[in-house]
Amino acid sequence: MGLRINNATKVIDAFYYGNYYNFNKNDKLRLTEDNVISDQNTAMGKIVEFWDDALDSYSQFLVLTMKNYKSQPTWKSHKLQLIRSAREHGLPVIFVPEIDIGFGVLDKTYDILSDNYKDLIEVAKYSTDPDIKTSCLICSGYKVVAYSFNQEIDGEMLHAEEVLMRYIRYLEYKDEIDNKYGPYTVLSLLEPCFDCLHKLIEQGATRIYFSQLHKDKWNTEDYIQLTNDIWANQLGLLYPVKYDRLENSLVTKFYSKEAK
Repeated sequence: MGLRINNATKVIDAFYYGNYYNFNKNDKLRLTEDNVISDQNTAMGKIVEFWDDALDSYSQFLVLTMKNYKSQPTWKSHKLQLIRSAREHGLPVIFVPEIDIGFGVLDKTYDILSDNYKDLIEVAKYSTDPDIKTSCLICSGYKVVAYSFNQEIDGEMLHAEEVLMRYIRYLEYKDEIDNKYGPYTVLSLLEPCFDCLHKLIEQGATRIYFSQLHKDKWNTEDYIQLTNDIWANQLGLLYPVKYDRLENSLVTKFYSKEAK
């Protein structure tokens, strides 16, 4: 059974099928001709796509701002409706600090990236992963570029790191990312699996941090070998990769509640 047709589903359907559902005067959400999603005439998201050579197919994303405004109390519920409709269409979801420029400034050093765990916990709550809820963010230099979470796309559960890597390839393809400060930094609620850690390094992440240890089933031989190679600086790269745990009490409390 499909979703009930609401304003959010009209927006997503308008992207895929054109203006099939006519917006009425009571609809606060609108999709512009350049695929920007506005809520009461303020941009809250956008839908983007590009040809992903790594996948040999098109990649599309629903990109939403992390911001909420007290003057617009419906934003939070509208985001949830958009995410639900995106899930119905197999459309991966990305959060960004600022929708107008694509990413926001992080006026903090890497040593205190743990301050961002609050945002990651909020993003993780959108996950429908029956195994465990998690999320991660990626930084370029001192700028947070994007956040994402585990999400089911076309019957496959994509890890947050995989979704972010696809989005980073979009930004690189569109030349919309300022990477003048060097390679990427990643912060995750949960210890990545082998595939995600390997892909993060391939994409140019040189600082990778997490708070919570993953389940024993993810401690595969490949994962153990890769982590040993990282810590021994045996990856054969021109630059070292830092991989470390930044344990955080908020994250520990979050997963304690999830386990109940």
